[in-house]
Amino acid sequence: MIPWIPNLIALAAAAAPAPAAPRWVVDWGEQRCSLVRETGGPASLSLMVRTVPGAGQAELWMLDPKWKSPTFAKFEKVEVSLQPSGFSASQYALTVRFKGQGGVAVTNLDEGFVKNLAGAKGLRIERGRRRLADVPLPGSARAVEALRACEAAVLRDWGFDPEVIQSLSRTPRAVNGPAQWFSDRDYPYEAVRNRISGSVLTRLVIGADGRVAECIIVEGSGEILLDRTTCDLLVRRGRYEPALTATGQPVRAMSSVRIHWRLP
Repeated sequence: MIPWIPNLIALAAAAAPAPAAPRWVVDWGEQRCSLVRETGGPASLSLMVRTVPGAGQAELWMLDPKWKSPTFAKFEKVEVSLQPSGFSASQYALTVRFKGQGGVAVTNLDEGFVKNLAGAKGLRIERGRRRLADVPLPGSARAVEALRACEAAVLRDWGFDPEVIQSLSRTPRAVNGPAQWFSDRDYPYEAVRNRISGSVLTRLVIGADGRVAECIIVEGSGEILLDRTTCDLLVRRGRYEPALTATGQPVRAMSSVRIHWRLP
C-alpha cells in the first residue's frame, strides 16, 4: 500500500534552501500523485500538477494568496502554455479554494502537458488577454521524473504493470463522453431539494470490452449521495474504445473522469 505521507524529494532550486525558498514537492497518495511547485516568500504562489496514474490526464491547480475573491464565477476557457517548447492547450477552468487559498483549476489536460512540463522553464495561464499567472519552473525535468516514479509505484500497487501502461499504442477513448452519459434528470432529488452541489473525481478501470469494470472515488464531493450516483452512472453508461497494446490487442487499462454537479 502506498503511504499517504508526502514524499519530500530533494528537488530544491538552490543547494541549501531555507524553508520558504522555491522548491518542488511530490505527494504520494493512494489514488493520485501530485507535483507541487512553491515559489516561496510571503506572497508565495503554489502550482500543483495532479495526475491519476495511468489515466493519461492531468489537472493543473494554481493558487495565489492575493486572489481573495473568485477569479471568475463559472467555467471559463483558459490558455495554458509552456516555454520554451511552445506547448499550449485551451481548456476549461474553474475557481477553487485549497487550504484557505483561492485559485483556478484547469481540468482535462492530456498527457502532452506532463511530457512537455519536463524541461520547461516557465508556465503561463491566460484568460483572454488577461494573464492569470506566470511561473518560473527551474528543475522541472527532475520534478517530472519524481512524479513518474510516484505514478509507477501507485500503478504497481493497483496491480498494473507500469511498462505495459506506458507502452500502450492507445489509451481508452470515451464513446460520446460524460456530457452524453449524464443529464439534468440524473441530479438526485434529495440533493436538489437541499441545494447540494459538488465535484467528483473518479478513477475508472476500463475492461478490454470497453465497459467500465470499476469506479473508484479519487476526490469526493463531500456528499456521499453525489459520489455514489456518479459511480453508479459511470459504470452503467460509460462506454469506451478500449486501450490497445503495442501490437493492437485490446487490454484492460484506466481512465479518469471528473463530474461537476452544479445547480442552476
